Amino acid sequence: MEGFEIERKYLVKNESWKKSVVKVKSMKQIYLSPDFFHCLFHRDVERNKLFFEIHNEENVLSIEVDEETKEIILLNPLIVFDHAENFNLNNDQWLSRIRIENCSGVESAEITIKGPHAGIMKPEYNFEVPYGDAIKIFESEQGLMCQRIEKVRHIYPTINPELNWEIDVFSYPESVKNLVLAEIEIPDVDYDISSLIPDWIGEEVSEDPKYFNKNMI
Repeated sequence: MEGFEIERKYLVKNESWKKSVVKVKSMKQIYLSPDFFHCLFHRDVERNKLFFEIHNEENVLSIEVDEETKEIILLNPLIVFDHAENFNLNNDQWLSRIRIENCSGVESAEITIKGPHAGIMKPEYNFEVPYGDAIKIFESEQGLMCQRIEKVRHIYPTINPELNWEIDVFSYPESVKNLVLAEIEIPDVDYDISSLIPDWIGEEVSEDPKYFNKNMI
């Protein structure tokens, strides 16, 4: 479903998944604290445009949202603009994250806005951003004070060419070092993945808040 992420998450029993991995990428991500960053959707009514903005005293990043995503956001009942045509993301329900990746030497960056969980589904919007712009925020004084996670993601294919397992091995913070989680993103909440579950998959923790990335910091 566009504008939403639907995923199942599991612990793993052993390391037998390693022999069938087809891609590996390192990830570093920070969650933008309202103490240091102001994050919002801004609707420019006169120009009929929607922007996602991150700013503080040192950094400003404004991303124009494409038409398809704009319609999804404006129709989302969880997003209610105020009189200033802003939807402030600095609250208990929404969070903003910057992620930088390195896959075989290719660097990329994205900003993700995540909404409140409803079972295994939650609103999610991803925006690719220039790597240099993301690094400026990531490595700024305020960015270094934000909560962060570091992990290596391994891609494990399934018999369905459109679905893959993503196995994350965490290295930071110390409290989750060497934790391994496997997740699979599915097209709808009722999608049957029984034929896609390998024998190394363990207990499901999809709805256990302890294993939400934002709570592992």
